[in-house]
Amino acid sequence: MKNIITTLVFSLLLIGCKSPDKGYVATEALCESIKIDSTITGNTNPELEKTINSYKVLLDKEMKQVIGKSAVYMENGKPESLLANFTADVLLVAGAQYLKEPVDIALINNGGLRAPLKKGDITVGDIYSVFPFENAMVILYMKGEEIEELFEDLSAQGGEGVAGCSFEFKGDDLKKLLIAGKPVQKDKIYKLVTIDYLAEGNSNLEILLKNVKRIDTGITLRSLIINYVADMTAQKKEISAKIEKRAVAL
Repeated sequence: MKNIITTLVFSLLLIGCKSPDKGYVATEALCESIKIDSTITGNTNPELEKTINSYKVLLDKEMKQVIGKSAVYMENGKPESLLANFTADVLLVAGAQYLKEPVDIALINNGGLRAPLKKGDITVGDIYSVFPFENAMVILYMKGEEIEELFEDLSAQGGEGVAGCSFEFKGDDLKKLLIAGKPVQKDKIYKLVTIDYLAEGNSNLEILLKNVKRIDTGITLRSLIINYVADMTAQKKEISAKIEKRAVAL
Protein backbone atom coordinates (compact mmCIF):
# COMPACT_ATOMS: atom_id res chain seq x y z
CA MET A 1 0.00 0.00 0.00
CA LYS A 2 1.34 3.38 -0.92
CA ASN A 3 1.95 5.89 1.83
CA ILE A 4 -0.53 8.73 1.90
CA ILE A 5 1.00 12.11 2.44
CA THR A 6 -1.29 14.73 3.85
CA THR A 7 -0.44 18.32 3.18
CA LEU A 8 -2.08 21.41 4.52
CA VAL A 9 -2.75 24.19 2.07
CA PHE A 10 -3.41 27.50 3.77
CA SER A 11 -5.42 30.33 2.24
CA LEU A 12 -5.50 33.72 3.91
CA LEU A 13 -8.56 35.84 3.30
CA LEU A 14 -8.11 39.53 3.87
CA ILE A 15 -11.51 40.59 5.14
CA GLY A 16 -10.65 44.10 6.19
CA CYS A 17 -7.85 46.25 7.43
CA LYS A 18 -6.89 47.90 10.64
CA SER A 19 -4.45 50.76 10.97
CA PRO A 20 -4.14 51.83 7.33
CA ASP A 21 -0.62 53.05 8.04
CA LYS A 22 0.43 49.46 8.84
CA GLY A 23 -1.12 47.86 5.76
CA TYR A 24 -3.51 44.91 5.56
CA VAL A 25 -4.14 42.62 8.49
CA ALA A 26 -5.23 38.99 8.05
CA THR A 27 -8.39 38.46 10.09
CA GLU A 28 -9.30 34.92 9.05
CA ALA A 29 -7.44 31.81 7.90
CA LEU A 30 -8.90 28.79 6.15
CA CYS A 31 -7.16 25.46 5.64
CA GLU A 32 -7.90 22.36 3.62
CA SER A 33 -6.42 18.88 3.95
CA ILE A 34 -5.54 17.35 0.60
CA LYS A 35 -4.55 13.68 0.31
CA ILE A 36 -1.83 13.12 -2.25
CA ASP A 37 -2.32 9.55 -3.47
CA SER A 38 -3.43 7.51 -6.48
CA THR A 39 -6.78 9.31 -6.56
CA ILE A 40 -5.11 12.51 -7.69
CA THR A 41 -5.87 13.14 -11.35
CA GLY A 42 -3.60 14.70 -13.92
CA ASN A 43 -4.56 18.26 -13.01
CA THR A 44 -1.04 19.10 -11.90
CA ASN A 45 1.10 21.89 -13.26
CA PRO A 46 3.51 20.23 -15.74
CA GLU A 47 6.30 22.72 -15.07
CA LEU A 48 5.95 22.35 -11.30
CA GLU A 49 5.89 18.56 -11.60
CA LYS A 50 9.01 18.65 -13.76
CA THR A 51 10.85 20.78 -11.20
CA ILE A 52 9.80 18.54 -8.29
CA ASN A 53 10.84 15.39 -10.16
CA SER A 54 14.27 16.82 -10.95
CA TYR A 55 14.89 17.47 -7.24
CA LYS A 56 13.48 14.04 -6.34
CA VAL A 57 15.99 12.32 -8.62
CA LEU A 58 18.87 14.17 -6.95
CA LEU A 59 17.51 13.51 -3.46
CA ASP A 60 16.94 9.81 -4.14
CA LYS A 61 20.49 9.48 -5.45
CA GLU A 62 21.89 11.13 -2.33
CA MET A 63 19.76 9.10 0.08
CA LYS A 64 20.62 5.77 -1.56
CA GLN A 65 24.36 6.39 -1.36
CA VAL A 66 26.08 3.65 0.67
CA ILE A 67 28.53 5.20 3.14
CA GLY A 68 29.51 2.21 5.25
CA LYS A 69 28.57 -1.06 6.93
CA SER A 70 27.36 -2.08 10.36
CA ALA A 71 28.60 -5.32 11.90
CA VAL A 72 25.46 -5.65 14.02
CA TYR A 73 21.77 -4.75 14.04
CA MET A 74 21.25 -1.83 16.44
CA GLU A 75 18.06 -0.69 18.09
CA ASN A 76 17.33 1.53 21.06
CA GLY A 77 15.92 0.57 24.42
CA LYS A 78 16.36 0.91 28.17
CA PRO A 79 18.29 0.73 30.38
CA GLU A 80 21.02 0.24 27.76
CA SER A 81 21.04 -0.52 24.03
CA LEU A 82 23.42 -0.95 21.12
CA LEU A 83 22.07 2.03 19.21
CA ALA A 84 22.20 4.40 22.19
CA ASN A 85 25.73 3.22 23.08
CA PHE A 86 26.90 3.71 19.50
CA THR A 87 25.43 7.22 19.33
CA ALA A 88 26.87 8.22 22.71
CA ASP A 89 30.30 6.88 21.67
CA VAL A 90 30.24 9.03 18.53
CA LEU A 91 29.28 12.08 20.60
CA LEU A 92 32.10 11.43 23.09
CA VAL A 93 34.68 11.26 20.31
CA ALA A 94 33.23 14.28 18.48
CA GLY A 95 33.16 16.38 21.63
CA ALA A 96 36.82 15.62 22.35
CA GLN A 97 37.77 16.42 18.75
CA TYR A 98 35.92 19.73 18.94
CA LEU A 99 37.54 20.80 22.22
CA LYS A 100 40.88 19.19 21.37
CA GLU A 101 40.84 17.67 24.85
CA PRO A 102 39.01 14.76 26.50
CA VAL A 103 35.32 14.96 27.36
CA ASP A 104 34.09 13.09 30.44
CA ILE A 105 30.54 12.04 29.60
CA ALA A 106 28.25 11.74 26.59
CA LEU A 107 24.46 11.64 26.89
CA ILE A 108 21.76 10.88 24.33
CA ASN A 109 18.06 10.20 24.80
CA ASN A 110 16.43 7.10 23.34
CA GLY A 111 13.49 9.20 22.20
CA GLY A 112 15.69 10.92 19.63
CA LEU A 113 16.62 7.63 17.96
CA ARG A 114 13.64 7.04 15.71
CA ALA A 115 14.46 3.78 13.91
CA PRO A 116 16.82 0.79 14.22
CA LEU A 117 20.10 0.77 12.29
CA LYS A 118 20.25 -2.36 10.18
CA LYS A 119 23.16 -4.75 9.87
CA GLY A 120 25.07 -4.53 6.58
CA ASP A 121 25.18 -1.63 4.13
CA ILE A 122 24.28 1.77 5.56
CA THR A 123 22.94 4.51 3.32
CA VAL A 124 22.57 8.23 3.94
CA GLY A 125 18.81 7.58 4.02
CA ASP A 126 19.26 5.06 6.82
CA ILE A 127 21.00 7.70 8.93
CA TYR A 128 18.21 10.20 8.26
CA SER A 129 15.66 7.58 9.37
CA VAL A 130 17.44 7.04 12.69
CA PHE A 131 18.31 10.71 13.27
CA PRO A 132 15.54 12.79 11.61
CA PHE A 133 15.86 15.82 13.86
CA GLU A 134 18.16 18.82 13.47
CA ASN A 135 19.68 18.29 16.91
CA ALA A 136 23.12 19.86 17.33
CA MET A 137 26.02 18.92 19.58
CA VAL A 138 26.36 20.93 22.78
CA ILE A 139 29.12 20.73 25.39
CA LEU A 140 28.24 21.52 29.00
CA TYR A 141 30.56 22.13 31.93
CA MET A 142 28.90 20.91 35.13
CA LYS A 143 29.80 20.40 38.78
CA GLY A 144 29.93 16.85 40.10
CA GLU A 145 27.04 17.65 42.41
CA GLU A 146 24.80 18.43 39.42
CA ILE A 147 26.14 15.40 37.54
CA GLU A 148 24.94 13.18 40.39
CA GLU A 149 21.51 14.83 40.26
CA LEU A 150 21.44 14.28 36.49
CA PHE A 151 22.00 10.56 36.95
CA GLU A 152 19.34 10.44 39.63
CA ASP A 153 16.96 11.80 36.99
CA LEU A 154 18.22 9.27 34.43
CA SER A 155 17.67 6.49 36.96
CA ALA A 156 14.09 7.63 37.50
CA GLN A 157 13.60 7.42 33.72
CA GLY A 158 14.94 3.87 33.52
CA GLY A 159 18.25 4.84 31.91
CA GLU A 160 19.39 6.59 28.74
CA GLY A 161 22.32 6.33 26.36
CA VAL A 162 25.65 7.29 27.95
CA ALA A 163 29.38 6.96 27.31
CA GLY A 164 32.43 7.57 29.50
CA CYS A 165 30.59 6.45 32.62
CA SER A 166 28.48 3.72 34.19
CA PHE A 167 25.65 3.76 36.70
CA GLU A 168 23.42 1.37 38.59
CA PHE A 169 19.95 2.08 39.89
CA LYS A 170 17.09 0.35 41.64
CA GLY A 171 13.68 1.73 40.91
CA ASP A 172 14.07 5.49 40.95
CA ASP A 173 17.16 5.41 43.18
CA LEU A 174 20.71 5.89 41.90
CA LYS A 175 22.91 3.32 43.65
CA LYS A 176 26.29 3.77 41.96
CA LEU A 177 27.88 6.20 39.52
CA LEU A 178 31.39 6.03 38.09
CA ILE A 179 33.02 8.37 35.59
CA ALA A 180 36.08 6.86 33.90
CA GLY A 181 35.87 4.16 36.57
CA LYS A 182 36.07 6.62 39.49
CA PRO A 183 33.49 8.00 41.94
CA VAL A 184 32.14 11.47 41.22
CA GLN A 185 33.83 14.41 42.95
CA LYS A 186 31.11 16.88 43.91
CA ASP A 187 33.21 20.03 43.41
CA LYS A 188 34.96 18.92 40.21
CA ILE A 189 33.90 20.38 36.88
CA TYR A 190 33.02 17.70 34.34
CA LYS A 191 32.58 18.12 30.60
CA LEU A 192 29.41 16.57 29.24
CA VAL A 193 28.58 16.37 25.53
CA THR A 194 24.95 16.02 24.48
CA ILE A 195 22.43 17.57 22.08
CA ASP A 196 20.78 20.96 22.27
CA TYR A 197 17.33 19.44 22.83
CA LEU A 198 18.48 17.94 26.13
CA ALA A 199 20.71 20.88 27.04
CA GLU A 200 17.60 23.05 27.02
CA GLY A 201 16.09 20.96 29.82
CA ASN A 202 13.75 18.79 27.75
CA SER A 203 12.91 15.14 28.59
CA ASN A 204 12.61 16.16 32.27
CA LEU A 205 16.33 16.98 32.45
CA GLU A 206 16.06 20.53 33.76
CA ILE A 207 19.24 19.87 35.77
CA LEU A 208 21.24 20.39 32.55
CA LEU A 209 20.30 24.06 32.73
CA LYS A 210 22.47 24.31 35.86
CA ASN A 211 25.70 24.24 33.90
CA VAL A 212 28.57 26.64 34.54
CA LYS A 213 29.41 26.93 30.85
CA ARG A 214 27.74 25.95 27.59
CA ILE A 215 29.28 25.64 24.13
CA ASP A 216 26.95 25.40 21.15
CA THR A 217 28.87 23.83 18.29
CA GLY A 218 26.17 24.15 15.64
CA ILE A 219 27.15 20.70 14.30
CA THR A 220 24.19 18.37 13.89
CA LEU A 221 24.26 14.92 15.44
CA ARG A 222 23.26 13.46 12.08
CA SER A 223 26.28 14.97 10.31
CA LEU A 224 28.54 13.65 13.08
CA ILE A 225 27.16 10.15 12.55
CA ILE A 226 27.50 10.34 8.76
CA ASN A 227 31.09 11.57 9.03
CA TYR A 228 31.95 8.89 11.59
CA VAL A 229 30.57 6.10 9.40
CA ALA A 230 32.44 7.49 6.38
CA ASP A 231 35.68 7.72 8.39
CA MET A 232 35.34 4.11 9.53
CA THR A 233 34.75 3.05 5.93
CA ALA A 234 37.89 4.90 4.85
CA GLN A 235 39.76 2.82 7.44
CA LYS A 236 38.14 -0.34 6.00
CA LYS A 237 36.21 -0.87 9.25
CA GLU A 238 32.57 -1.57 10.03
CA ILE A 239 30.75 0.31 12.75
CA SER A 240 29.66 -1.67 15.80
CA ALA A 241 28.54 -1.41 19.41
CA LYS A 242 28.45 -3.54 22.57
CA ILE A 243 26.37 -3.81 25.71
CA GLU A 244 28.86 -2.90 28.43
CA LYS A 245 26.77 -2.46 31.60
CA ARG A 246 26.85 1.29 31.30
CA ALA A 247 23.31 1.49 32.71
CA VAL A 248 22.21 -1.35 34.97
CA ALA A 249 18.78 -1.76 36.58
CA LEU A 250 19.19 -3.78 39.79
